[in-house]
Amino acid sequence: MIRIPVDGTLQAHCLPLFIFVSGATGTPKSVGLRRASVVAGALSLSAACLTVDDMVPQARPKPHATVVGIEVFSSVAVVSWFAACFDDGWMWDGWMKRASTLVFGVPAIIIRMERHY
Repeated sequence: MIRIPVDGTLQAHCLPLFIFVSGATGTPKSVGLRRASVVAGALSLSAACLTVDDMVPQARPKPHATVVGIEVFSSVAVVSWFAACFDDGWMWDGWMKRASTLVFGVPAIIIRMERHY
C-alpha cells in the first residue's frame, strides 16, 4: 500500500526507495532506503564538489543500493560503468593519474585494487 501524507510533509524515517535484485548470486533480495539516507547521500555527493569535468568510475553492480544514489544524485559528473570484466590495474592507474575524481566499489573491488598497488 502506498501512503501519501495528507498534510504534504515528508518524514525522514519513511522508505521512499526500494531496490530489488534478482538473486543471480543467491536468493533474491531487496533493500529499502529511508528518506534521510537518500538526502544524506545527495548532500555527501554535492559536498564532494563534483563538476562536469569530473569522472567517477563505478565498479559496483548496478542494482547495488549505493549505485542508485550515484546514478540519481551525481548528474553533475561523468559516471563510467564497467562491463562484466573488471581491470584493477586500469582502475588504479587511472585513479593515480587523477583521471578519476572519486572511485566507488564494493569491498572486493577495493581489495583487488590494493593488491594491484
